[in-house]
Amino acid sequence: MVVALTELQQSVRERLPDYANPCFCVALSGGLDSSVLLHALAALRPQIPDMKLRAVHVDHGLQAASTDWAQHCQAVCKNLSVELTVLSVDVTDAKLFGPEAAARNARYAALARVLLPEETLLLAQHQDDQAETYWLQLMRGGGVHGLSGMPATAPFAAGKVLRPLLDSRRIDLQAYAETACIQWVEDPTNADSEFDRNFVRHHLLPVVKQRWPEAAPAIARSARYAAEAAELTEALAAIDATGIWDGCSLGIPELLRLPELRQRNLLRYLIRSAGLPVPSEVRLQEIWSSLLFAAADAQPRVRWRGGFAARYRDRLFVLPTAADSNPNTAAFVLERNAAVNGKLLAVDEAVGLIGFRETVGQGLDPRLLQWPLQLRFREGGERLRPQGAANTRSLKNLLQERGVLPWRRNTLPLFYSGDELVAIGDIWLAHEYCVAVGEPGLLPVWKSAFQLCHPIRESH
Repeated sequence: MVVALTELQQSVRERLPDYANPCFCVALSGGLDSSVLLHALAALRPQIPDMKLRAVHVDHGLQAASTDWAQHCQAVCKNLSVELTVLSVDVTDAKLFGPEAAARNARYAALARVLLPEETLLLAQHQDDQAETYWLQLMRGGGVHGLSGMPATAPFAAGKVLRPLLDSRRIDLQAYAETACIQWVEDPTNADSEFDRNFVRHHLLPVVKQRWPEAAPAIARSARYAAEAAELTEALAAIDATGIWDGCSLGIPELLRLPELRQRNLLRYLIRSAGLPVPSEVRLQEIWSSLLFAAADAQPRVRWRGGFAARYRDRLFVLPTAADSNPNTAAFVLERNAAVNGKLLAVDEAVGLIGFRETVGQGLDPRLLQWPLQLRFREGGERLRPQGAANTRSLKNLLQERGVLPWRRNTLPLFYSGDELVAIGDIWLAHEYCVAVGEPGLLPVWKSAFQLCHPIRESH
């Protein structure tokens, strides 16, 4: 068994990136897999003298014994002389995503916050985990991206993620742990077959392996083939996106010139590129029927969990749900000292950041303003005479003429001095409140939630 121990360590060593000064952070649950990975890495330190190694344990607080697990991880890391960080998270969206996915989302979000730019996050998923993932995706009707399973390496937060055990079987990890006298904790939920992954692990794969003993490596091979096919579809989509995609929208006439299969492939690619979950086949079909072939002046939207697609002026937009939110407050008071200090105020998560920039010969005349200003939002009937214009205009007409995106209009901040509308976002200023040439002025600054979640160049 000493040979097996050495073989697993060598397998891990071969899969580590050959950095000059490698920095690795192990996601340590305290279970078998991550405990073996941490032990193997600690044993490799003499071979990689410049390696920096630490571990992070995420306490989800979902089990009564979670505090004991954190203490166990502390003892393990102390024994291996490895620095440990323990993070506590609140799993708040279990009803929306399910307990497994919600815990995973919270865990990855916590790991992303603490991963350093030069670090590689090491995860302990193994070959049997890959087989489970493949079956789960197969039962969900996943395409080549889903059937690719978990990648061996991928970008993650400020660094990268690496799975050096993907070619190792669980039975090999258990043999390693027993030989090295590694102690680990067992999550009781891992035995609950109400969870899909546990059902696959305890009921489906054992039967498959009885008939096909080499099922796990065969499935891993299929996952690699699917990953290669997925890479080709990504490359084709990137070619198709050239010249018609600006970062959050694409031209619908140009999209429709492509063959239908490439249209669908491109849309999935753009959704993934925006960091959004790919919607179901039903929702994708709704995008085709409701958005791509809608009347030119229509403004339909299709929503799914985490994002939405919208049509406006012959362009298809793909955006996170946050870009289509309404303000939580009807009005907001802007004190001069807070608004004019070189910093932007976080007014509302749906609105973004607000402030003023001191200028000369531009902006509003501070002598005419009644502080504090009122920040309000569109209710209907608002009018303003834009700077340099001869007549007042309705806000509705101004928005339509400027092409302000429909989902941005309800979060457009309206600045009031007393009862007078003096500025509309950072787009229009009231003519009668504008500063004269050479005089000090205040220029509204607005970083919308839309811009913050999609920092591209766009004309409101």
